Amino acid sequence: MKRSSQAQPELSSSRASQALNHFVRKVGPAFTVRACAGSMLLTLRHFLPPMPSYGFVWPPHHRPDRRIRLTLKGPSIQANEEDYPEFQIQKGAASVSDDFRLTLHRSLKSLPAHDAWARQSFAEQGLRSAVEMQLHYYGRPLCWVILGLQNPRAIHVDDLEGFLLLFGRCSLVSLQGAYLAETEGRDLTHPADRPSLTLQWFLSVVRHLQLSMMHLDNARPDDAQEALERASTVASVCLAQMLSLVSDTRAQDAPHQSSIGVSPDLDG
Repeated sequence: MKRSSQAQPELSSSRASQALNHFVRKVGPAFTVRACAGSMLLTLRHFLPPMPSYGFVWPPHHRPDRRIRLTLKGPSIQANEEDYPEFQIQKGAASVSDDFRLTLHRSLKSLPAHDAWARQSFAEQGLRSAVEMQLHYYGRPLCWVILGLQNPRAIHVDDLEGFLLLFGRCSLVSLQGAYLAETEGRDLTHPADRPSLTLQWFLSVVRHLQLSMMHLDNARPDDAQEALERASTVASVCLAQMLSLVSDTRAQDAPHQSSIGVSPDLDG
């Protein structure tokens, strides 16, 4: 897939930056894999031209042969659990750099058999192709998004390919961070635990960065890259904790702020 102009990457980068800010706001304090997947769908609808889209999510501690289908219904998202017998961990994925895949289906016929219903839905709406984003955690599926396209050339309009690559890779960090938090039993929604959890996640980021520097000093660039990738994943959890702390602080300050201006009149 070739880019048609030099100005388009700047356009996709700027749009992806705005989309990521929107994505973080939509996720909110409930920093879970399912919340991140839903936020991805809502963000794509907000920043892309109208196009049919579906999402799938595999929450942690969920049966691997079952997935949750996410469908946009007005301002909300409808979730339905369904069988996914084709589940398998991609054992060849050795690092997070292998965990994001963007696939252009030039024909709807190339969509997997288990997504035949999506193929039929797109065809009924006059669409002839689709683009698919797959986000994993070291080979384990977390979230897949399928967007219907009028034709394969639509991937080049306004550098849609570049936008999806940037937005998808950055969203992957948040999804993997949420997955780590949930699998380790971290409750990111309990206000009383947030200060200590934020400190723990921050120290974890520092440890991974120190480990990366050690690998560089020992001329082990591959290990250094792996440590940096893990640091970016943990940093996304730390960011979510910081955002939640800000929300908690504002909520605690709100009653005090509302009392200003209603004190007794000292001149009276």
